[in-house]
Amino acid sequence: MRKLFIAITLIGFAFNGFAYDFTAVCESGQTLYYNVLSEDEKTVEVTYAEYYEAIYEQWWTYYWNVTAPEGDLIIPESVQFNESFYTVTKVGAHAFDKCDITSVTFPISVIEIGDYAFQPDPLGFVPLLTGELVLPEHLQTLGKNAFSGNRGITSVIIPNSVRKIGEGCFGSCEGLQSVTIGSGVEEIDYLAFANCTALETIIVDRAVPPTCQWSSFSWCPKDIPVLIPIGSKTLYEQAEYWNEFTNFIETGGLAIMENETNVFVAYPNPTEGEVFIDGDDINRVEVYSITGQFIKDFKTNVIDISDQEPGFYSIKVITPSGIITKQIIKK
Repeated sequence: MRKLFIAITLIGFAFNGFAYDFTAVCESGQTLYYNVLSEDEKTVEVTYAEYYEAIYEQWWTYYWNVTAPEGDLIIPESVQFNESFYTVTKVGAHAFDKCDITSVTFPISVIEIGDYAFQPDPLGFVPLLTGELVLPEHLQTLGKNAFSGNRGITSVIIPNSVRKIGEGCFGSCEGLQSVTIGSGVEEIDYLAFANCTALETIIVDRAVPPTCQWSSFSWCPKDIPVLIPIGSKTLYEQAEYWNEFTNFIETGGLAIMENETNVFVAYPNPTEGEVFIDGDDINRVEVYSITGQFIKDFKTNVIDISDQEPGFYSIKVITPSGIITKQIIKK
């Protein structure tokens, strides 16, 4: 258990137990805690064991987990309890709040990430999530401050299935360089990307600008490229708070790809060379210049354009059910 030493006047202190239903050891070796959400549907959420709550100077409440997972985390798609298998559909509020989690792999079954689920310790006692954050492809809900303060996250793709990016969700992710916002996102709440000072590119796969609040992108650079679908530039230039950005670029397609049977995500985007394509039944991937000139093809889900000049490139993902074309950026 971690020890916490804080030289500050303590006004209130309390131990708060939490009634989790059962535990199980996951593939990455940590013991995780679960609550049953529905016996009929056999679904569960990942939660925490218990936490302490300390209140300082009557204005600041500090929580930390008592029995906390550490390291690289793989959340399972299903877990066994009382001779039945339950599907993991949710990462609950505070589930990994202030835990020593350095990376997380989500199952495709997760559709909700709750409030403060992966918020790191603001006092700096624990490590932060680092690198590319790959969210589950069928995710629907991103809660308040779910990933805020993770200064090591460099890129994130918000799936098309998400409708709202919660308040402060990625706020103060000061290492975040690239954000891709899926076509289903209708609302970006207060402080969602505030203080993401390292942002280099925003990609929005939606012709109608998502509704923003005054602080959704506060303290972010406003002269960075914002890639948007062809024909939508005027809408973004006139949309409240989007009109603070000064460099809109219309493109033919972005990084989230889907057809009637599959969803594909290409990341990182922008890239320095390698691009990974998540999805099933990929026969071949073709790379084209922005003018349509064929460059090369690959028969794996990893393409490498490190030998190409910086700029925009189109990729065609060829599957048994059809061809999907989107664009990527070479830095």
